[in-house]
Amino acid sequence: MHTIVVGRFDGFEAAERMPARLQARGHAPSSIRVFVELPRGRGMRRPACVAVAVRIDTPSRAAEAIALLESAGAASVEERVGDGS
Repeated sequence: MHTIVVGRFDGFEAAERMPARLQARGHAPSSIRVFVELPRGRGMRRPACVAVAVRIDTPSRAAEAIALLESAGAASVEERVGDGS
């Protein structure tokens, strides 16, 4: 089991910098995922929400990832235990 930390951003600009910031703190690129939720309806002008997820192998590092996501402007941050799939 791993801890999964997810930060949700209101726009893409702050979220797109998160993988590099997480990697700079020692998180493996393969443990980081970016998910984009597109608005429904006509046109795809801007993402409605962008989520950045990071799989944490050492539970003590979850607090660091949470703090980093919050300091980058995440609108919300969640922590879950999961299998990482």
